[in-house]
Amino acid sequence: MLTHLKSLAAFSLKGTDVRKFLQGQLTCDINQLARDHLLRGAHCNREGRVLALYDILEVQDSVVLITQKVLLKEAINVLKHYAMFSKITWTDLSASHEIYVDDARHLSLAPQAVVVASNDEDEYYYQKILNKEVFLTTTTVGKFLPQELALSGDALSFTKGCYLGQEVIARLHYLGRLKRSLKVIKSTQVLNPLDELRVEEQVVGEVVVSVKYQERYYALALVSTAYEGDLPGGIELLS
Repeated sequence: MLTHLKSLAAFSLKGTDVRKFLQGQLTCDINQLARDHLLRGAHCNREGRVLALYDILEVQDSVVLITQKVLLKEAINVLKHYAMFSKITWTDLSASHEIYVDDARHLSLAPQAVVVASNDEDEYYYQKILNKEVFLTTTTVGKFLPQELALSGDALSFTKGCYLGQEVIARLHYLGRLKRSLKVIKSTQVLNPLDELRVEEQVVGEVVVSVKYQERYYALALVSTAYEGDLPGGIELLS
């Protein structure tokens, strides 16, 4: 069964400079993109903080970037700022195409009203939380480094050369050490992005993103690596 993901939208880039441009902007190695190989990547600012997270598809002669619908316009504008002299045609697909996910959690793009599917997105986001796949909200844009969001593998290249924010990201990779690690937590209480997790007066963590699923809140939180006690307020650590 296909599920219609109303919260996602996409835009496409077409032209001779597309891959060269994206290679210098995104954290992933765009040369790994192929018809049968979806890429995940981030666009960061110069300080290495994540401005957008993308699922990237090759569709005919275009590259399609999928992200949260509420962040789409600003994500396009930020990328366009760096593409003033590139030969690229930009198309916002949010009015003409919709995003679907199948039972194997593969994303696809289709014209509106072509596919009849479920509209229940809760399961999709619940599974993303369990798999430590972060998605951004309007409050978390520009707040976190890629490593804090557990980006790795194809999504975060350290061999492809320079890209926006790469110096800060590489310095942390080779010389630094994360003081917080991404954890999956569950609670009966509301969890919102950027909520602090406190034990008495000590801040031991921060919520990155959350979803309500079957009357429980599931979230990804950055928890201090130096803290080894129980989490506050009946919050359960899942992984």
